[in-house]
Amino acid sequence: MHDNDHGSAVESLPTSSSPTKPPKPTSARKNTAKSRWCTVEMAVYILVVIVGYVVMTSVAINLSQETSPTFPAYVHRLKPGWIFSRRVDDSDLQYRGFRSHIFQVISIYLSLAFSIAFLVILHGFGGVSRLACVLSVNYALTKTLAGKAWSPAVIWALNLILLGVSEKYLLLWRLGYLIDALSWLDAAPAWVLMPRWLVFHRVGALIAKAVLRVHMITSVTRAGPIITFNDFLSQVTHPSPDITVKSGSIYAIRWIAATLLMEVILHYMYVVAIKDARAWDGLTPLQLSMIGYWNLKIVWLKLMIVWRFFRLWAMADGIIPPENMVRCMSNNYSGIGFWRSWHRSYNRWLIRYVYVPLGGNKTGVIGYLINSFIIFTFVAIWHDRELKLLAWGWLIVLFFIPEIIATRVFAKYKKRAWYRHLCAFGGACNSFLMITANLVGFVVGIDGIQYILEHVFTLQSIPMLLTICASIFSGIQIMFEIRETEKRKGLDKRF
Repeated sequence: MHDNDHGSAVESLPTSSSPTKPPKPTSARKNTAKSRWCTVEMAVYILVVIVGYVVMTSVAINLSQETSPTFPAYVHRLKPGWIFSRRVDDSDLQYRGFRSHIFQVISIYLSLAFSIAFLVILHGFGGVSRLACVLSVNYALTKTLAGKAWSPAVIWALNLILLGVSEKYLLLWRLGYLIDALSWLDAAPAWVLMPRWLVFHRVGALIAKAVLRVHMITSVTRAGPIITFNDFLSQVTHPSPDITVKSGSIYAIRWIAATLLMEVILHYMYVVAIKDARAWDGLTPLQLSMIGYWNLKIVWLKLMIVWRFFRLWAMADGIIPPENMVRCMSNNYSGIGFWRSWHRSYNRWLIRYVYVPLGGNKTGVIGYLINSFIIFTFVAIWHDRELKLLAWGWLIVLFFIPEIIATRVFAKYKKRAWYRHLCAFGGACNSFLMITANLVGFVVGIDGIQYILEHVFTLQSIPMLLTICASIFSGIQIMFEIRETEKRKGLDKRF
C-alpha cells in the first residue's frame, strides 16, 4: 500500500534479455518527493530502527547462552565452532550440506591450481602434457569400468605397463609429431627441475578422485539462479562487457562478507536449534517472536549465500545469470513486491511459463487472485508435497487481498499528507502477515505457528506488540525513502 504500482505479484516480462544491467532509467524521477534523509523525522526513524535491532539481537544472543534455561533442551543439536570457542548451530539441513562441502570444493580448486603450476615448473609443458594423457586414460577407465569387479586389475596392469615402457618408448613421444605447432612444448626449458615426469604419474589417481569429488559435490549442491536457454546462448555468442576483474572481485568480496556474517549468526544465535528442538516452553512473547524472526533471517541469508556462490561461479565462466535476491528480507513492506524480488530468476520463469499462459495481468482482480492461487499452489508443490507448504501458498494469496483492497480504496488520497503514514501502517500489517505465512511454510509449520500465535498475541503482550509495530513502521518509512531515492535516479523497480 504505497504510491508504487502493485498491480501483480509477478511483473511484466522484461523487454531486455540481459540480466546484467540495472533497470533502465525511466520518467519516475518526475514524480518524486523532496528528499527526507536530512530531516529530524527520518533521524527519529533511523534511531528507532537501530535501537530495535540492538534489542532484537540481544534477545536472540541471550537465548543462546549456556545459562539460558532452555539450553539443555537443544545443546545436542550444536557442534564445536571456530569463533572464540563458541558452539555453532549447524541444524539447518540445507545450509549444513552447503557449508560442509563449500570449503572442500574451494580447497580442491586451489590445490589443483597449485599442483598444475608445480608440475609445469617441475616437468615443463611437454612433461605435463604427457602426464595429462596418462591421467586422462586412467580417468576414462575409472569412469567406464566403475562397479566392475575386474576393473582394478585392468587399471593396475595398464599402469604397470606404462611404468615398464616409459623410459624406452613414452619419452620418445613428441607432441610435434601430432601437431607441428605444438613442437615447442617438447623442449625442456631451463627452469624445468625434473624432466622424468612419469615417475609421478600415480598422482593421477589422486587428481582423478579430486575431479570426481568436485563433480559429486557440485551435482548435489548445485542450485544456482535459473537462466533461460536464449539468455545463455546470447551471452555465449556475445559475452557481456559487465564481467571484469573488478566487478567479479567486488561480488566475491560481498559473498565472503555475507558468508562470514552467517557464521557469526550461527555461532551466537542458536535459534534454528531452538526451533527444531521446540525448546521454547516458558519463553516470553518477545523471545518467541525473535526466534521466528531470526529463523526467517537465516532462511533468507542461507539462500542468498548459496545462490550468489553459484552465480559467482557462473560469472567466472563468463555467464551472468539473474540475481535471485535483489532486496534484503527486511527491506520489504508489500507482500506482492516481496515475491517479485525473492528468487527472482524463478519469478521470471513463472511469468513466462505459468502467469502469461494463464492470462497475465489482463484477467482483472478476481482473475489475478485465481491465477495467484494456481501459481502459489504450483510453487508449493514444486518445493515439496507437504501440507505446510500448501498452507503457506494459500496464505500468501489470502494475504494479498487486504493489500489489493487497501491500495485501490486509498489510491485517491495519494496527495494527502497522512497518506504516507497510512501506507507505513499498512506495510507494518503486511509485514506481520508475511512473517506468519513464511513461518508456516519454512520454519515452524502449522502446529508451530499455532503455538507462537497463542503465546505472542495475548493481552499481556499488547505493549510489546505496539513497540514492535512502531519499529516496523519506522523501518518502512526508511524503505519508502530508499525507493524514492531510487526513483530520483530514474529507477522504478516495482518491488
